[in-house]
Order: sequence, then C-alpha cells, then structure tokens
Amino acid sequence: MKPARIDLLTSTRFFLAAIVIAFHGAFYLDNAGVTTNPVVYNLVHNGYLAVQFFFVLSGFILTYTYFGADPDGLWIRFAAARLARIYPVYLVGLLAMLPFALRPGYLEPSANEPFPVVAGLQLALLQAWIPKHALSWNAPGWSLSAEVFFYALFPLLLSRIRRIPSTALVLSALAICVLQQGGDWALGKFVSQVYATGNTPLFRLPEFVVGMIAGIICLRHRTVLRTAAPWLAPIAMAICGLGFAAPGIDALQLNNGELSLPAAMLCIGLAARPDAMAFLANGHLVRLGQASYAMYILHYPLSLWLARATRSLGFGASFPGAYFLVYFAMVVFISVLVYVAIEEPMRSAIKRRLRAAGDAKGAFAEREAIADPAP
Repeated sequence: MKPARIDLLTSTRFFLAAIVIAFHGAFYLDNAGVTTNPVVYNLVHNGYLAVQFFFVLSGFILTYTYFGADPDGLWIRFAAARLARIYPVYLVGLLAMLPFALRPGYLEPSANEPFPVVAGLQLALLQAWIPKHALSWNAPGWSLSAEVFFYALFPLLLSRIRRIPSTALVLSALAICVLQQGGDWALGKFVSQVYATGNTPLFRLPEFVVGMIAGIICLRHRTVLRTAAPWLAPIAMAICGLGFAAPGIDALQLNNGELSLPAAMLCIGLAARPDAMAFLANGHLVRLGQASYAMYILHYPLSLWLARATRSLGFGASFPGAYFLVYFAMVVFISVLVYVAIEEPMRSAIKRRLRAAGDAKGAFAEREAIADPAP
C-alpha cells in the first residue's frame, strides 16, 4: 500500500475515535446545549456505530497488506505481531482503570464474580465472549477482545476468501449484511441483554469479513477504480454521515453491521483515489490517526480520573462544554505521548526481533510495520 493511502485511512481512524469519545461524553455535550439540534443529537448518541468502521477497516487493511503472503504455518508469528501491537496500550488502559475496578459495585453486573475471574478474562481478552463481562472494567476493551478473535481467524479466512471470484464476493458481502441485520433484529426481539450479546465476537465477525472482501475487490480492480470512481469516497462518507444522523437506531435494534457496506465503500474509495479527499493526508491528521488506538482505549479511564480531579471544583456541572473540550484535549495529548513512548517502540522492537531471527517467513509478521488496523 502506498504511503498516501495509508495516510488517508490512518487519519480516518482519528475521526472515528473522536466520535466514540463524543458518544461517551454525551452527558456533557447535552448539558452544554451542543446537541439541541436533532441531527447533532443523533450524531453524538449514535457514536457507538463507529466501532463497525474499526472492524471493517481492520479487515480491509490486513487483507490489503497480506493479500499476496503465504499464510501457511504463520498463524503464531502473525498473532504474536498483532498482540504485541495492541496489548501494551490495552494493559495501560486496564492499569488506569484498576483503582476504579477494585471499588465495590463498580464491576456490576459481574460484581458477584471473584475479582481474579474478572481480571483473568480481561487479561486474556476473553471478556466479550461472556455478555455480562463484555463491558466490565475498561468498557471499550470489549472490541479488542473481538479483534483478537478476528486475528486468530484471519490467515484461514484469507486463504479461503481470496479464491472466490469478485462477483461472488460482492454478492456475499450483501448477503452477509442482510443476515447480520436479521440476526441483530432477532436478538433485539428474543434475547435478553441484547447490547452485551451483540458485542460477542462471533456476531461482529461479519463486519471484519466485509472489510476483507472490500480489500480484495480494491486490489483486484484498483486500476479501474482509480479511473472510474473518484466519487466513491465522498459518496460513501455522505452515506455514513446519514447513517450516524439517523434517528431510532436503538429502537430498530440495528446496531451491528448497519454501516458495514458504506464503510467498505469508503475504504475502497480512499485507497483507490486518495486525491478525492487529499486533505486526509495532512501530517497532523495522520499523527492524530496514529494515536487513535490509544485515544480509543484510554478515553474511558481518563474521563474517570478527570472527574475525580475536578469533583470539588464542580467544573463539569458548571461548565459542561468547556469541561468536555478540556477532557478531549487531554485525551488527545496523552494518547499522542503513549503512541510515541509505547506503541512505536514496541513496533520497532518487533521488526528488530524478526530481522534478527533471519527467518524469511518473518516477512509476513514484519508487514505489521506498514499496516495499522487497530481501533
């Protein structure tokens, strides 16, 4: 993948992380009057839909990066590279939440479980498989639990999906989205704890697969797409915006996969025609996009620490708009520092170890240096 294409997709991750932060900070934005307009209200309160983009983007970038690699026998090396990429910051998020997680009642509805059980699930990234634990401790971490499942399946999925003709892949993506929506509706009607159940990795795998299909289509037809689809990315972004602004998403229980197809279109459009939205290649936006994973995984614990630090001042209650701006700026600043001090050094360490190993097959894992699909 050319640097410009990586830059565009990386910058997009910053905006997705910002949407999630706004969703979790909706209380302050509502009190500040920012969400008085119904469209703005929906954009903020539907912010959880951004996680779908992360899953689609993850499938897209991994496929785009490893499409020509031979995955046979490389599961362990690939998994090690991916875990080394995501786990250090994930662990920082858990440690930041630890003082709150130890407080009685915080881990409800899982507080009746022994703390070592909850901690074991979190440390093993298995929490999303058990609905009542999915959002415990550091709530955004459930999506990393799903991502690890996707990583485990990726080499096998890639070896199978890339054999399928393009027309069949497009039809499969459409069928996957329809089936996912039907399953989500059924969950909303007949299954309790639908929100937590809908976060189970198996129910989110279709979004990752749609991203993989988009990556293959982009690679196979990039010459045609470069010529014929300068409008694809802007149109896909407009559709995504309408999806975020749509009212009644929760009432319809269409929380999973609703925006998978436009998200896939956006990935293809940005990769095939980076000039269509060239502003996303701005260096500052790229750096913010690089820090977006830390933003995503750390914004929740940082919100609790800021609330504790300012409680006696009544800052959040008296000036909710200013409070949110301070909070957002703090998240961005700390996340950039974490990216520079933890994520980048870990990535460089992986490259050095792979090169030192002298294993030609290490190229499969070493490609992680040019791909950045984490949330």
